[in-house]
Amino acid sequence: MRKRGQVTLFIILGALLLVGLLLFVVFRERITLSQILPDRIFPTKTGTIQRFIDGCIEAVGTEGLTLLGAQGGYIELPDDIERNWQAYIDTGIKVPHWHYNGENRIPSFVVMENHLNRYVNDNLRACLNNLAEFQQQYTIIEKGDVTTTTRIQDEDVAFLVEYPLEVRDKEGKKITDIEDFRVEVSLLLKKMTEVATSIMSKEAETMKFERLTIDLLSLDSDIPTSGTDLQCNRKQWVVSEVREKLQTLLRRNLPTVRVDFTSYLPIPQDQPYVQSHYVWPVTEFQYNDISVGFTFVEQPFHFAVRPRSGNLLKSNQLKGQELASFVCLQQWNFVYDVDYPVLVSVEDKKHNYVLNFGFIVRVKNNRGAREPTPTEIVAFDPIEADGQKYCENTYGGYHVTVKTYDNVSDPTFGETYDSVNDVDVSFTCLRYTCTVGKTKYTQGGVEASVGNIVPSCVNGVLKATKEGFKPAQQFFTPSADDTISIYLTPLKVLRDYKVMKRVEQNGVLLPARALDSDEQAFITLRYVVNKSVMHETWGIYPAGQKEPLEMLAGASFPVELEIYVMKGTKITGGYVGTWKAEWAELHDAKSIEFQVLSASTAGDDELAVFFGSLSTKQEQLKPVIR
Repeated sequence: MRKRGQVTLFIILGALLLVGLLLFVVFRERITLSQILPDRIFPTKTGTIQRFIDGCIEAVGTEGLTLLGAQGGYIELPDDIERNWQAYIDTGIKVPHWHYNGENRIPSFVVMENHLNRYVNDNLRACLNNLAEFQQQYTIIEKGDVTTTTRIQDEDVAFLVEYPLEVRDKEGKKITDIEDFRVEVSLLLKKMTEVATSIMSKEAETMKFERLTIDLLSLDSDIPTSGTDLQCNRKQWVVSEVREKLQTLLRRNLPTVRVDFTSYLPIPQDQPYVQSHYVWPVTEFQYNDISVGFTFVEQPFHFAVRPRSGNLLKSNQLKGQELASFVCLQQWNFVYDVDYPVLVSVEDKKHNYVLNFGFIVRVKNNRGAREPTPTEIVAFDPIEADGQKYCENTYGGYHVTVKTYDNVSDPTFGETYDSVNDVDVSFTCLRYTCTVGKTKYTQGGVEASVGNIVPSCVNGVLKATKEGFKPAQQFFTPSADDTISIYLTPLKVLRDYKVMKRVEQNGVLLPARALDSDEQAFITLRYVVNKSVMHETWGIYPAGQKEPLEMLAGASFPVELEIYVMKGTKITGGYVGTWKAEWAELHDAKSIEFQVLSASTAGDDELAVFFGSLSTKQEQLKPVIR
């Protein structure tokens, strides 16, 4: 019995050692692979699972940021703003006043981050679509909820998302766990908010726009305030004309205001008045990539003047006992009340991002009146804007002309761009998308354009699409009779491509041969400019239904080419390098043959050396265009 117990003990110890050894090997393999690869390589129909989820996080996060910027730092407006039409500017969207009725309504960074957290949590799954396009190859099990932590940083906004997933193959074998994702969207929201907050603080302190309004009332000869005139005929002015003149002055002069230490067009030296009155020092810090614009909002506009006689303003005539009998003197003294909103747009010029907010300018009895009493709040008419009415331009529409061009110039004729016909153009302002039309050739085919009325919108998006071209879009704030050009990048779509592998033997690359039957290659091509990905396309070979490769066309573009050959979860070959796809060859191409170097004999700890050595073999492994 004692010997049998000893044998049993040794068997148990041996089994434990064997299990420990297996766990060590598995753990070592996973660690080594994660060190070698920049991200997880799990093949899917359109790319890696990791990259796909990162892309959705970026798309949803950017969408939330756009909404947040358009609505003054809020994605969901607080009830006391949403339900009170006097608390926001209606441009088709609701831009809140950051100061209203004595209340500071500037959202803190914590409020903004919480709004972005909720937006990503609520909308990420819709973008992922249950990861349906990966379900044919894998079983992906959701192990928990989406939890987002947003950080507004100096140069970007970071989205840290916890979304635990378990990936299994179709035989039920676990491949990996994916849980933590981090995406950074480059924009200067933090600096923009700092500038915006400084503007509100300085306006509260100095009443800059109230003083500017009083100056415009006082200095224009067509607007009577106080004065005298030696004549016997009574002077008179039409109230509606005075009102329209003030609105014109505000419309022209408010956009002239610059914020010092930000980016703005220089003021000519022959305009010292503008330099001294319209450059506004609100901050002591330099913001070279930030610009600020001020817009007079036409409605609601409250204007009152007294004394008045119906629609006329009349002077008082002094004569007789008050003056010599032969002298006539006209005297007038009018008091104005003026209320109107100002739309402030703080722009990150580096990333084409805008933060909008508003505030109300109040002048009472010819003086700045920052705080109204409840009885002084003017009952302005609210403007409704549903989708249909918005696109039908029931309020604030502008006629614009959109011209569409090929984004690739012909060096033979200098920097010239060909027009592109039959391009579908739309205009989007947050949740409203309106059809502009389809471009047609004009001027004998010299230009392709479409003209239509688009709704009023600050920082809307014009989008142009046509088959065979990469969709193009740009931010656009419509104004009267605008003409805007959009450039579309042409694409060369290739559906016929394959991957061949070559084996290196004694320093010599043997002829290319087909992949093994259980191998699969995952192809990524990126066009990068200044570290920004301008275009990216993916492909899988072999595949039941191959995704087409969308190559940039019209010129020769250097692209970053990455190919990973996988056998199960093991990398058995690859290619990493820069390839300049010559347009002269690509123009009439029917197919592309990609070549990779075999790494079937390389251990996990040797893969880093393997991929590092590929830079010396780029010419030998150059893709073949046929």
